[in-house]
Amino acid sequence: MQQAWFSALIAAALLVAGRLTAVQEHRRDAMLAQAHGRVTAVVPRCGYYDGHRRTRCKWFPTVQFSTAEGQTITFISNVGMREPAFVEGQGVQVRYDPHAASVKESAFIMGYGLRHSTFLYCLAIAASALACLLAPMAWHERCKA
Repeated sequence: MQQAWFSALIAAALLVAGRLTAVQEHRRDAMLAQAHGRVTAVVPRCGYYDGHRRTRCKWFPTVQFSTAEGQTITFISNVGMREPAFVEGQGVQVRYDPHAASVKESAFIMGYGLRHSTFLYCLAIAASALACLLAPMAWHERCKA
């Protein structure tokens, strides 16, 4: 029974953390500028990922966009996928911080990659499922005693 309560407590903590992170992400996003960009290339980066000994490649889109001030920025996304998610010439929506020391470093493709709040919500769902699975087993063990 303690395992079920512990899992439920973890799930609740993850939900609260996920909500707080979502609020922070929303506040940050409200201060960001938006621009239309174009994928200029999809670049592979190969190396050892996830501790495996064999080489794996991930594909990273290179995007070019113009800021509201007319400055042309080209950046390589810091999110890569095992299979290319974009094609050269594809239009994308970009967010960036116009007040950052490096606009290039602050830029990202909207909707590409996993946000922190989404990750925490998924963990909370997994912990809730674990609590639901453990609760009947704990109850059954308690009834046998």
